[in-house]
Order: sequence, then structure tokens, then C-alpha cells
Amino acid sequence: MPADREPLVGLDEIARLLEEQEGPPEANGRPTSRRSARRWTGIVAVGALVVGSAVGFGLGSSLTPSGNAAGPSGVGVVPTSGWRVLQSRADATPLRPALAIASNVRLDPEDDARGIRTSSGLPYATLLGLPRHGVVIVATFTVPTGDTPDPTFEELSLPLELRDATRFGQNSTQIRPARPLGEYELRAHVNDRDIVVHFYFGRSQPTDAMLTEAQRQLDGLVVQPSRSASQVAERALPLRPETPAAPTTATAAKVIDRTLACKTGYKAGALLLLATARAQGVTQQQRNLASAYVTTPADPLPTSQNFEPTLAGVTAGSHRPGLGSGGLGFDAKLCKPTRAAVAFSPKGLSGGFAPSYGSDAQCFPAKTVLVRVRGVFRRPATLKLIGKGNTYQAIGYVEKGEIMVRTTAGKPLVYADVADSGRARLFTAGSCF
Repeated sequence: MPADREPLVGLDEIARLLEEQEGPPEANGRPTSRRSARRWTGIVAVGALVVGSAVGFGLGSSLTPSGNAAGPSGVGVVPTSGWRVLQSRADATPLRPALAIASNVRLDPEDDARGIRTSSGLPYATLLGLPRHGVVIVATFTVPTGDTPDPTFEELSLPLELRDATRFGQNSTQIRPARPLGEYELRAHVNDRDIVVHFYFGRSQPTDAMLTEAQRQLDGLVVQPSRSASQVAERALPLRPETPAAPTTATAAKVIDRTLACKTGYKAGALLLLATARAQGVTQQQRNLASAYVTTPADPLPTSQNFEPTLAGVTAGSHRPGLGSGGLGFDAKLCKPTRAAVAFSPKGLSGGFAPSYGSDAQCFPAKTVLVRVRGVFRRPATLKLIGKGNTYQAIGYVEKGEIMVRTTAGKPLVYADVADSGRARLFTAGSCF
């Protein structure tokens, strides 16, 4: 008998058997006959079951160092009872992602088991026929590239929580419009891997039982040794309410209010956030409106050692000679919309009125901070993506503006406000200086 963690049948062996049974390809590219299709159905169905069983044992044996009993490691999904899993055996590389498909129903034979390495990640035929109780989970693992982390991938730890997923509809299309699926997406950065998990439910509004079942399988996601977790239902429910996934720029409004998850950059080896507030100055040396903004060092520095992108800022007042204009803006690359609740308040912070030459503070936050920026305009203003798509900006007479920064755990770091009277205030946490 094989050892408990030894694969019953390897994926390469399954692929070889499937290729032997498939027969020569059609010369004209037409579909195979019904007879061959029935034969293929049986082979793939058996193959899917064997692969699911093999992965349950093989993920641990092939990716966990010998003698390590802490649990499976690597990237992939360990199937739970009643689920089938097809997946890559190797870890993701900068040139090749890793893929895992888990389903609580039998995969359609057209979603070819031997094509997992080159799969598009969409088991299309299975989804077209997905019954109302069916659930399919597709996880893609990639190695981040580029100089700046992608802020759409929030740094999380295992086990991931289904309730953090957002409803997903690429290009506002449905895979099967006549019987819409419930489609959700969860993006996370775990142990140097960017992970995109898509959930497909056989009904547009999944039941609590379906969500809990999907959470149990999501607990099998592996990016590092991970113990099994409890309180499955609490982490799966409830799903977040549907809200726009990105700032809307189509409609002018008197109040523009955005809550963002922003990435911070390094300076001298430490993550740094800089907050500034300035009262209006009208002397010969100072010609500025009341303003408040938070910045962070660019990492790596793209232009000079003094380059610091503005995460968010607001300027109050009107068009006056030599003073420019009021408005609101935030970084479109480092900051992404979030549903987190961030209240404006200087409670627990220290500070006060800022002079015209400015009041500054430095804080040392985590990689991600929550930033809320709000502007009350005298006349409706439109938020627009400007330049090369790096900044969202709305220009106009701002009567009052506010900025609040806190950690993802809820600790307040910065509060600043400005008014068209020329007043500016800045309050910061005791850890800032």
C-alpha cells in the first residue's frame, strides 16, 4: 500500500493516459463523434476524480520537505470532501502563473484535464451547465513583477475570507445571461504571491449554505504551511454589499468623497507617510490657498531622491490672481477604492491650526493605509482621470475639505481639514513627529 502522502497516480501519468485514449486529432478541426465524446467523458470523469485524490495526497508529499508534518506547502488547493481539484503541480514563476480549479460538481469533459497547464482559467463548459447548487472556484497564482506593488492586491494571511470578495462582472457581461451565475472575486497578496480567486455559484444570489461550503474549500488554499481554521460560517458571511468597484467620473457633484487603500513607500529602509497642512498665505513670499495633503516616498525612486507622490490632497478656496484654484485629488496607481469605513475625527490625535508656511509630520505606517478624502464644492465638480492615468482630480471652489488616515486595524494616524476662509488644521498620532 502507498504511504499516506504518496500520490496514487501522478498528474503526468494521467495526462499520458488521456492522450493515449484521445486518438489522432481531426484534420479539419471539426468536433469528434458522439461515440468518441462519450468515451472521452468517461475518461475525463475518472481522471478528474483521480486527480482530485492525488492532489489531496500529492500536494503535501511533492511540495513539503521530507519529515515536515506541519502541513502542505507551495501553491495550490487541497480538496475537501465532495470537491474535485485540478491544478498545476509547480509553483508560479515570473513567466508562468500557477492555476487551481476546484468544483463541487463533476467538471464537463470539454474542460480538458490535460490542459490545466495552458488553461485560460475559465472552465467554460462546466459553468454553462452549472446547476443551482454548484460551486466552482478558480485560483490563479502569479509572481509580482515591476518596481511598485499592485495596490489592488491587499496583503493578507491565510486562511482567506470569502466575505472579503466583491461581485465580479467583467465588462458587465454574464457567462450565461439566461441563467445568471453568482460571480465574485477576491484578490490578495500572500507570501510573495499575488492571488486572484474567482467564485462561480449556480445561482445569482448564493445561499448561506453555498457560501459556507465555498469557504470550507477556500480554507484549503495553500501558499504556506497553514493549519485548518474554525468559524467557517463567520468568515464567509455576510457578503459585502454591491458598490461601484472604481470611482465614478461621469457625474458632477457638490460633494466628492472617496475612501482608499493606499500603498506606502520606503525611505532609508522604513515605510514613511508625510502629512502637510498650510493655511492660506497672501504675502509676497506666500501665495497659496489653504491646503492639506499626504504623500509617501516613491519606491524605487523613478526620477529623483525628492520624488514623493501625493496619495491624496485637498485645497480650499477660489480662483484668485496668483493663488491658483481649489480642488481635490488622489493617486490612481498607489490608491484603490475600498469599502472600509473611515470616520473623520481628530479624536485621539494632537495638533491644531497650521501656519501659512505649513505644518508637517512624519508617520511610520504599515504597507497599506486607509485614506479618506472629502471636498464640499460650491458648484458641482467632476472627478476626472488626468495626465497619463496617474491621478484623479476635481477642480473647483472647495468650501471645506478633509483628509483622514488610519491603519487597516483602525488606529488613527492623521486628520487634516481646510476651509475657504483660509484656515487649515493638522492633527497626528503620538507615533508621528
